[in-house]
Amino acid sequence: MARAILDDESNDEAVLPSSNAVCSGHIGANKVIIQLPSQPAQASDVQAMARDLPKRFGMLETLITGFGSALAGDVVKPGDVVISRQDIGHRGSQKANLPGNLLHQAADVLQREVGTDGRWLLSDSTACVSTSPNTSKIVQERDPSFDHNPQLHYRNTGTNIRSGGGMRISVMAADVDTVFKNLPVNSMIVLGVNDSKGLPGGNVSSRRDRENVVTARVILYARELIKLSTMQHLMKTKSSIQRTETIVPPFMDPAILPFESHQYPPSGKAVLLVIPTANKQKEALLRGAFGDQAPNGADLHVITVPFDSGVGEQPYNDAGSLGAHNRITNALRALHGENHQEMLRLRGIGTVIVASIESYIQTDRVTRPTDYGIIMIRNATAEKTTACLSWGTTVDPVYVDRARRFGFDGNPNFGRVTVGQVLAAHVPGLDKADWQVVLGGRSRYELLKEAIEQLEIPWGVE
Repeated sequence: MARAILDDESNDEAVLPSSNAVCSGHIGANKVIIQLPSQPAQASDVQAMARDLPKRFGMLETLITGFGSALAGDVVKPGDVVISRQDIGHRGSQKANLPGNLLHQAADVLQREVGTDGRWLLSDSTACVSTSPNTSKIVQERDPSFDHNPQLHYRNTGTNIRSGGGMRISVMAADVDTVFKNLPVNSMIVLGVNDSKGLPGGNVSSRRDRENVVTARVILYARELIKLSTMQHLMKTKSSIQRTETIVPPFMDPAILPFESHQYPPSGKAVLLVIPTANKQKEALLRGAFGDQAPNGADLHVITVPFDSGVGEQPYNDAGSLGAHNRITNALRALHGENHQEMLRLRGIGTVIVASIESYIQTDRVTRPTDYGIIMIRNATAEKTTACLSWGTTVDPVYVDRARRFGFDGNPNFGRVTVGQVLAAHVPGLDKADWQVVLGGRSRYELLKEAIEQLEIPWGVE
């Protein structure tokens, strides 16, 4: 399975004189030497190899992978992945920030991109992680005994990796600090958490199956880490990307799916506006627009109740319109509940309107990926709908591709990781929710405000 981590393999006996060195090749632009220790691995074995490899091959950074059993706690579960390096959590460490320490920088970026979510390590999303033909060799079926999505845990060396959060890892040595003690400073350890408790002693097949699942996750993480370290301009500054993108007009009129009919017993002439979002800036935009455009004498009531879009954290293409539609539909359905019906009666509501804003990335039918916002307003009482797109901000496809690498929620347009989160991971200090103001020179919320101001609200009241 070790060879599967490589983009291409190059077994050169002149380069690999040791029988322990399994193979060499490339991951991206990085030359990679894979060497297996004796089994079971001892701290002295790992230390000896880590000291010897840089001397023989001029290597700069060392990545040690493996797996071990865990005493499961509330935090760490079997099937999770633990990433440890000497500088994590040490404010005084400066070595990890040296320009040449790309592996540590890549680990920081990857952590900011995905946090603790390891779902992208599962077999159903590995197609998004890598296009390497070798990757298929490490894809394993999901083991039912690992009944949760894998989590990523970042630990210091020493006691934290052995007992932090109720966890104890036994791998390579009784104390991981012993392994790290004499390693080169540019060293990391990536461990898969395995737990053989509950398996009969003779159940070798089941044990191997579980070990294979854990090993696959570790290899996929390690491969992504090494691949990321080869990314051109891994880290950028806000000034270097300022106004590098373009503000562009809507590329087409938004498509509006038909809505279900929802009628509520009228209790008066007041208008209820429901805003189905937890985004405070979008809420403020809609409150302001409806307040400014309300007909003379209109009795407007506004409530904010967040509802799920159902299109993932990062919608693409038609999922933008679908997300706005879903939020409105979920809100209209919820209004039939007894508590909301009582609210409609007490406030004397005769007209119900739901307004939603959904930001999304357009990749189809455009020359460059573009972040747009769709504003959709549904008057359920009059059964009228209006919608429009804001002007958009283009974005480098490199960052869109990275966001898409981390998988989808059942549909290739329902992304799990936002492009803004990826951008902010590579550009310290960038606001992941409003990167448009730096890259395009105009705030996302300014563009949305202009669109709402030009949209005719279907009041449906006299």
